[in-house]
Amino acid sequence: MKSYVASLIKPRLVRSLIVGVGLLMLSVIWGGNAYLYHTLAQNFEERLEDQLNTETLFLDDHIERSLDSVTNKLEAAVVQSQTITSLKFDSATLRKLIESDLIIRSVSLINDRREVIASSNPLNVGQIVPQNLIGQSRLQVHGTEAQLNIGPIFNARDIADATRNNPSPIQRAILASLSFEHQGRNFEWIATINVSYFENFWKRIGHSESIEILLLNSQGKLILNFQPKAPNQQILMERLLQEAERDPIGMFYFGADDRFLVSYRFTGKRPKIFAQIADHRALSEPVRMQQIQLSRLAIVLTIILFAIIAIIYRGYLRYEQAAIYAQNLFTAVTSHVMMSQSTTDGRIIDVNAPFLKVTGYQRKDIIGKNHRILNSGAQTKDFYTNLWQTISHGNIWSGTFKNRTFNDKLIWVNSTIIPFKDQWGKVYRYVALYSDITDAIETSIKFEQERKLRESLESLNHTLQTTANTDALTGALNRRGLDAFIESARKEDALAQTPVSVLVLDVDHFKNINDTWGHAAGDEVLRSLTDRWTNQIRASDVLVRLGGEEFAVVLLRSDAQQARQVANKILDITRSAPIRYEIEGVPVDLSVTISIGLAGARTLRDTDIQVLINNADRALYRAKSSGRNRVEVDPWQSLDQKRKA
Repeated sequence: MKSYVASLIKPRLVRSLIVGVGLLMLSVIWGGNAYLYHTLAQNFEERLEDQLNTETLFLDDHIERSLDSVTNKLEAAVVQSQTITSLKFDSATLRKLIESDLIIRSVSLINDRREVIASSNPLNVGQIVPQNLIGQSRLQVHGTEAQLNIGPIFNARDIADATRNNPSPIQRAILASLSFEHQGRNFEWIATINVSYFENFWKRIGHSESIEILLLNSQGKLILNFQPKAPNQQILMERLLQEAERDPIGMFYFGADDRFLVSYRFTGKRPKIFAQIADHRALSEPVRMQQIQLSRLAIVLTIILFAIIAIIYRGYLRYEQAAIYAQNLFTAVTSHVMMSQSTTDGRIIDVNAPFLKVTGYQRKDIIGKNHRILNSGAQTKDFYTNLWQTISHGNIWSGTFKNRTFNDKLIWVNSTIIPFKDQWGKVYRYVALYSDITDAIETSIKFEQERKLRESLESLNHTLQTTANTDALTGALNRRGLDAFIESARKEDALAQTPVSVLVLDVDHFKNINDTWGHAAGDEVLRSLTDRWTNQIRASDVLVRLGGEEFAVVLLRSDAQQARQVANKILDITRSAPIRYEIEGVPVDLSVTISIGLAGARTLRDTDIQVLINNADRALYRAKSSGRNRVEVDPWQSLDQKRKA
């Protein structure tokens, strides 16, 4: 066996092979990770640039077409102005010009003093338009396509609101104008453009919150800013002007670490620059998360690879020692304990010397026999059924037998039966190891008999002690039990330093119950009241029968206020429902009330419990004198205060 195993094992060759395979797998894992990492980043950049270019073209075209509509209406107004001499327009006529137009809120005519002389919004007439709201570039219309001048954004609905300093938190607008000459004077037609029209459109088409929209005039002045993201807006706008001068359509990175990707379009038809600023870091967050997941996956795969290599390598190194180790272990075990080998049907095919010594059999008398030859009859049929079900499924069974030897002597053995499996996992043999535990079992039986006798004596002693400390009628503690309880509580430092209160309870007119319904009814009343009261106090408190119909409740860790609450609960539960008692088969409801006296002390350790009971008894007397069915409290004082007095 040793030479066969040695011929199969080549440690250096296997070690080199495992290391080579490991390095190859590592290169595949991390090479694939690097490729996917780069591919994700590259695809994201390409998609982002394409998306940004497409959206910029689309949104700029939308703005351009919207401004075309504004320009056409203003040009129409300019042409109409040049055909009349008075330049007088009523609001209704101008409103028809912009009827059903979602972009233009109003159209107004201003003179060279910037005074509104006509408007579709009558409130605008007479207002002076601030110069800073009007675009700075002006081109006259001479029969050619005119340029539209766009002013900055302002927070108001219309010119009238802006000039009256009446800002709006939600309404925003910009002024678009066309200049013309009439009879030697300069005039301008101005359209108030609804900024919300563009913002609502951008929201409806699902514009990303991580992309900012900028609209500048030809001088780089901010006209519209939607979802601002980039810092240093002034620097950004200057950069946009520079880039637009070089190339009217383009894209560039901006900000620290090139965080923002800017896509812009500068159209010469009208003096404006339209730009989208994408927060590259925010938009690439899903890609970064995917890259992180890829790296984590590569790390996990690397760990798994190392683990698999380590397991395979260690298993291989152990394999060459397994056969020798197993043989040595088998020899060591079987020389100390009894051992038998059997076929799957229970026929014994081998035993060792300790087995023969303990059982008294000769090898020739036991080999070939079934294990039933050792059966003493002490185990049930179910016992053996469970055993065979366990080992036939390939599981190890452990348990205790009572076997019979060759000389009919009964012995106890602790047994472990191990199924041996072939390379296909099929059980082909059972090996049983036994330990003779007869002496230990007999000693244990004697010990168990002594333990049961001791427990019986302790139970009898406890019964006698309980009988001496409790009231036979109600089950409550008697005075002797109370003394034992207080003595035990004082030994606990945590209890000895806490307040203690005592309630003394007395059944009102109890003598009338005995005289009217008999002493048996009175006993039933006391038992029922004891059950009710016990349910109202804590497990750490005790109920004591002082004598007759008088009881006491000792409340540990309770001051006078807490004790008063318990007393009221006991008072309420007593009178809440009558006590039912049957006399000669006839049910009788006995209504019962009690009177309670309460006294307390600051600490249990320095308190004489009998003094507290006496104080509570005085308070009980006052309760009786005051009409019964009530709680009276004795003035709070501790034992040490009584001694000082």
